[in-house]
Amino acid sequence: MQKPGLTYAQIHDLSINTVQIAAETYGWKLGYGKLKEEDIRLLESGSFGKLPWDVVLREMGKPDGQNIIDLSMRIVGTNDVFPGGAALCRIDQKRGRFEICMVENFLKTHVTVLSQKVWLSTLIFAHTMAKATRHDEIHIMNPKQRYVRLYRKYGFFEDATCSPNLSASLVDVEEAIRRAMEGKL
Repeated sequence: MQKPGLTYAQIHDLSINTVQIAAETYGWKLGYGKLKEEDIRLLESGSFGKLPWDVVLREMGKPDGQNIIDLSMRIVGTNDVFPGGAALCRIDQKRGRFEICMVENFLKTHVTVLSQKVWLSTLIFAHTMAKATRHDEIHIMNPKQRYVRLYRKYGFFEDATCSPNLSASLVDVEEAIRRAMEGKL
């Protein structure tokens, strides 16, 4: 399903670079990359973050740059030993779709440069990945009810084929990203 000539690993790198360019263009002072091996070990331990990273990593597997795709977010200029935010996505080969599985701002109890940027960064990343792998939609798996209203602002609605998941067309996601970057969302 990916574009000819590019591997999933190359598309993964392209998607990370796309988010990084957006961050630099808008002065977000955030750095993006893949989760480091020590980040993954910390998440697998179950002692970091509020979401069940340990369960999801055990069930889905570790990020592999093929089907399980990750995004790490760090604040530029800090000597952090763990990411400030992370996202885990999956290319579901069986169902032929791109899924956002987990998104978390690990510093959400504090106001930082990550505030209000974790979801938007994830969406830019997911949009780039989905488009480059020729998917027409992005799916959000098992969304927390308290965030459904936010997701709807970005074009996501209940997925009639797979409740309680949400889905949005890439066209709707592109428009929502544009409005968000213009401060109109």
